Amino acid sequence: MRYCGMKRAFAGMAVVWTLLLFVSVPVIRGQEYGIIAGVVVDARTGQRLSGANLLVEESGLGTISGAEGAFRFTRQQPGTYTLIASFVGYRTTFVQVTVTAGAETGITVRLRSEPIELQRVLVEADPTATSASSSRPVRVFDLRVRPLRSSRD
Repeated sequence: MRYCGMKRAFAGMAVVWTLLLFVSVPVIRGQEYGIIAGVVVDARTGQRLSGANLLVEESGLGTISGAEGAFRFTRQQPGTYTLIASFVGYRTTFVQVTVTAGAETGITVRLRSEPIELQRVLVEADPTATSASSSRPVRVFDLRVRPLRSSRD
């Protein structure tokens, strides 16, 4: 009888260990990845920049900073990555980020403003062309004497 009770106890322990193994595997597997999160700001003023482009160079994953300049890359394998940040009117910035499994790596990306230089623009006019300014002006007197009845008048 004693042998039968020990057999049940052993079977019960095996079930508990099996359940524990299945419950813990997803938790352990979820920690294989890390997160890159942060904000994009103007380097001079500290103002958060909404709509900045961010790209993890090694994986090709990209995102755009939100209304408060915030961004987030989830499920990143542990390692060192190059984060490329760009925004119109700002110099493209490259930042090294190290991701640790099961952790969130916080970063502030500071973009420096850079003027956009354009090529010279030449504006020319055709002196023979007719324009609205060369037509005869409408006077208040003309409107009172000859009121318009349709768009053809």
